[in-house]
Amino acid sequence: MRRVDTDQAASSLADRLNGSDRDRPIVVVTTPSGRADPWIDVEEIERQVGDLAEVVLMPTGPFTWSFSNKMPTMTQVFGGAGRVYPVGHAWVNNPKASPLRFAYSSQEGQLATERLVDDAMSMAALAGLTTDRRKTKRVRLEGVVARIVADRALVKLADRRIGNVSPALAVPAVAIDRVLTEGQPVVGWLDEETSWFDVGEMVLAPADALAGYASADVVLAEVGEVAEASAELFLHPLVPVPIGRDEVTGNDLDDLRTLLTQGEVVAARVTAVGPDWRLSLLDVDDEEEPVAAASLLRGGPPWVTALPDEEVVFDEPVTVVDAAAPEAPPVPVEPAPSAPLTTPTRPSPRLLDPRMRRRETGDPVAAPAARAAPGLDLERARSERDALRGELDGFRQEVRLLRQQRVNLEGRIGHLERLLADQRARLRKTRRSRADAVGPVFADAEQGFRHAVTTAWATRTPATEQAAVPLPEFRIGRPFLPSLERLEGVTVAKVADVVFEIVTGRAKALSSRELHHYRESEAGGTPTVQRPEDGAVLWRANLQTKSASARRIHFWQLPGGEVELWHVGTHDERPPL
Repeated sequence: MRRVDTDQAASSLADRLNGSDRDRPIVVVTTPSGRADPWIDVEEIERQVGDLAEVVLMPTGPFTWSFSNKMPTMTQVFGGAGRVYPVGHAWVNNPKASPLRFAYSSQEGQLATERLVDDAMSMAALAGLTTDRRKTKRVRLEGVVARIVADRALVKLADRRIGNVSPALAVPAVAIDRVLTEGQPVVGWLDEETSWFDVGEMVLAPADALAGYASADVVLAEVGEVAEASAELFLHPLVPVPIGRDEVTGNDLDDLRTLLTQGEVVAARVTAVGPDWRLSLLDVDDEEEPVAAASLLRGGPPWVTALPDEEVVFDEPVTVVDAAAPEAPPVPVEPAPSAPLTTPTRPSPRLLDPRMRRRETGDPVAAPAARAAPGLDLERARSERDALRGELDGFRQEVRLLRQQRVNLEGRIGHLERLLADQRARLRKTRRSRADAVGPVFADAEQGFRHAVTTAWATRTPATEQAAVPLPEFRIGRPFLPSLERLEGVTVAKVADVVFEIVTGRAKALSSRELHHYRESEAGGTPTVQRPEDGAVLWRANLQTKSASARRIHFWQLPGGEVELWHVGTHDERPPL
């Protein structure tokens, strides 16, 4: 562990972080003002990360600003906080890549220590350092995940020891509860010095993890970066799928930044499988159950899950505590300046008092008073002490208020972010509905419906595949269009979409369609309905699955495979025979 406690050393540290000669992350831990030791356990960090990262202790003091003045905006660290700086320079423009960890008590210090260790391990893994680690000090063992605690998984090993799994030792930058689950059997390498348990060998290759996805499946994806006309959807942490505006909304003027939220989990239709995956958000019904998301490790949980479809309620924020109330457990206050400093900033309330600042800095204005009264009266000293204590109490109360206000603001921000994500999801549904409603108008009902089916085929079949997978011919039976005209609760576009699945054979692979023969009655062993004149067999499929009186479609399949659409109606409505 290296200690930085001079202007030159602090400036050199900043130069090194901003330079290009680092091959390891650097952990920088600072001390609170007026405290000799940090709440963060620097020695524990050094013990756990070993040679994967460099650890630096920088006490907060005047030299701290030599460091801050040389660091980019929002990347500084002081006042008792800690930060890990990864290899490279991506963190300069993305401070989230190097999160600030706060500690204002022993309890917070323990949590911050664990998070800094995880940060360092994850950054080392992303830099490829963990794969080069020697296995001479490690032993290969089997075990079972016993608990998921915060950002760690605790593994009960075969020899009764406990191993710790951080995201860096599984899938870097992915929360551990999205990778491992309690009761999951695991195998890996135990570092006997640190108790770290590396399960990296269990990680599935992206192609293997996504092998169960098929074209036309509805799957879950996590929204990545969003721009005005494009966005990224992640099927897997290593598989970003670009989508354009026309795959999200039918309006060319829509800004996708108003429709999608980074980190949101959305349901999408697979329109082309890997390696060149394609997805669409336009072609997904609320009633369709997405297939389970891929697991990142063998036997692991789905790496993303759908959020419950319920309205977000904006609660009232927490009431700010009164200044005179007993001091609550301190809440972190952002210590980093909002912009690089050009002049020294006072790092502690003590230095806010001009008299104290003059004494500590050797200000000549204070010298005459000191020389004139070398034996300062005891009463005056006590009075000054009491005055300083009063000012200090005032500062403490103000800090408590500021900390509580930060809690309130963070709560508001959290509520607003959830509300915004919910509103964006609702707006997407509105845009999708409008896209379904807008289209050409045909005087001939059959011509209009055939156009709708052709549109569904062209939307869901990539242009490169359309020549090889043409839309099959199909018939429209006499009762079909009248029943379609009477149908409520389902759009024509939706019916056309299901018809596309039926005539192309895709419906057989979709569990949500529940494709099956239509029988004369629901009694067991009842024969299927068959048309005597041509031997066609009657089938039924779902148009909806979760709504009351869910709608169904009936169609004949002729001996040669051709489909004849026959009837649409509610679940209990029998087709005319």
